Amino acid sequence: AAGPAILPAGDWTQFRGPGTGGVSVDGHLPTTWSAGENIRWRSELPGYGASCPIVVGERVYLTCWTGYGFDESDPGDRDKLQLNVVAVDRASGEILWNQSRPASPSEQEFGRRVAEHGYATPTPCSDGERVYAYFGVSGLVAYDRDGNFLWDADCGSKTAGFGCAASPILYRDLVIQNASIESGTVYAFHKETGELVWKDTSIDKAWTTPPIVELTDGGAELVINEQETIYGFNPL
Repeated sequence: AAGPAILPAGDWTQFRGPGTGGVSVDGHLPTTWSAGENIRWRSELPGYGASCPIVVGERVYLTCWTGYGFDESDPGDRDKLQLNVVAVDRASGEILWNQSRPASPSEQEFGRRVAEHGYATPTPCSDGERVYAYFGVSGLVAYDRDGNFLWDADCGSKTAGFGCAASPILYRDLVIQNASIESGTVYAFHKETGELVWKDTSIDKAWTTPPIVELTDGGAELVINEQETIYGFNPL
């Protein structure tokens, strides 16, 4: 059986980084930037996005959207909306691949609240071999490191007026997705096959990315906060 991919210590593999703790082990990060200070390279991206980039080995992965929804007064044809996952060379900024997929017909029209962040807000995650990205009603999608499509999963078709923001996270062999907005559900899929491992359909108004909390007894909990309630789940 293949072992897990070995990731460099300084990689930032998902929203809030490895372990979802929001702590970097790299002690040489700049704290100030300007147009010319601490900038190694710039690359023009295919479209707009509000997600965080992740860093995995020699690659940077991010998401964006194209084809529709750049001007609130004239957003264009929603049928042309494409959702993109992009791989960038970490050393040079060269775009290595750009995979796009059409948005779901359930995707909401471009308007003021969606304009605040757009259609590519959740941050992708990666185990070094695969990259996973979530686009709300347009689902969860997995590509290999070369941009080849692996699998996708439908997580619901409901919207809440402002788009979605909850990012997928990795825990062992699982990709976990809070789809409270889209279906009132938290899903756990096997990261290699996309097979549904477990789900909980009791989540309501939980719009954030859940962290994994390591326990003193060696176990772990997936922590989800919703309106007036905090849940702890066994992530396995």
